[in-house]
Amino acid sequence: LIPALQGTFPGVNIQGCYFHFCQAVLRKVTDLGMRTSYIH
Repeated sequence: LIPALQGTFPGVNIQGCYFHFCQAVLRKVTDLGMRTSYIH
């Protein structure tokens, strides 16, 4: 994901917490009703 963002927004400093990113992804997957497919 970071390389894609750097390619789209060159020169921008991208930083973040990997734990919170993964938590947000899992929350979105759950909201979409795809948690079982995602986990397995």
